[in-house]
Amino acid sequence: MPKKKMPKIIADSCVGCESCVTACPESCLEMNNDNIASMTKPDKCTSCESCFQACPSEAIKMEEQEYK
Repeated sequence: MPKKKMPKIIADSCVGCESCVTACPESCLEMNNDNIASMTKPDKCTSCESCFQACPSEAIKMEEQEYK
């Protein structure tokens, strides 16, 4: 399975502001039913870190992850 650096959402820190969703140029993130950001299109992620930089609550860590 391939790996790349992608955002990992820390659910306990996410405040549901959607800043990361708006900042993602590839629309890889969405808000889930609990109003927490989640990666929905890992194959489209370019590892640009826009979401990481936009997050005011530091709820995103960039980590090497496997994806489909």
